[in-house]
Amino acid sequence: MSVKTEHKNTNTVRQSAINLVVLPDQSKRGSGDLFWDDGESIDTIGNGVYNYYTFELLDNCSVVLNVKHNNYTNVPIVEEIRVYDTTGGQITATIDGKSTGAVVDKDGSARIHTNLDLKTKKAGEQWVISWTDTSKKCNLN
Repeated sequence: MSVKTEHKNTNTVRQSAINLVVLPDQSKRGSGDLFWDDGESIDTIGNGVYNYYTFELLDNCSVVLNVKHNNYTNVPIVEEIRVYDTTGGQITATIDGKSTGAVVDKDGSARIHTNLDLKTKKAGEQWVISWTDTSKKCNLN
């Protein structure tokens, strides 16, 4: 059971875990990015005090999270990745080949428990989050 935090301002949001929502396109792919800095300083890019990550959903039921720039230490935990437009059923998931918890919700979305600490990898490194159904096949529609 998770407890939802009621956010009253950006400070409480910045102190909480975040979730990544993935909405595949018709080719079963998708992409996005995350920029994170302190939310207050001027010219964080010029000073290099920020983090930047890209995400890519591949049609083989994996999400690759690439670290592009990682020079700000106060970053959130990515608690969960939720992928929509799956075929449902039971799934198993891994992060960099290690087993992690995963379920398919009533709405058909795959919820993969990641608990990724974004400050643990350096620029140029990545995480690979993969999942399959019980027959070891990709379950994207």
